[in-house]
Amino acid sequence: MLGHWATDCGQSASATNPHLTIVASSGRVTQTYNYGPSTRLNTYVTRRAEIRGDKITERLVFLVDNSTIDVVVVKKNRQIRTWESKELTGKALVVGGFITGAKRPTKWLTRCR
Repeated sequence: MLGHWATDCGQSASATNPHLTIVASSGRVTQTYNYGPSTRLNTYVTRRAEIRGDKITERLVFLVDNSTIDVVVVKKNRQIRTWESKELTGKALVVGGFITGAKRPTKWLTRCR
């Protein structure tokens, strides 16, 4: 999954076209989400990851506040999508590919490079 991902690789990062960069450096993997110039970059450190078929289960730590989330990502061909996400308290953030608060689907991201 290392690399650069976006909804539309030919367009700049925005709220409707998030960009995700996954990098391995100095013995750790970071994932940085970019939602455009008016928002802060969201960077997570991958604490563990496991691949089972088309699903990747990850434990991520948000660098801003050290909060931890468990995430399941679905991979299909050259695309990925957050399928499940929950805080360690059990609070669901994404269920079945839908953001719980917004009740809208997560976006498929395509590998750009």
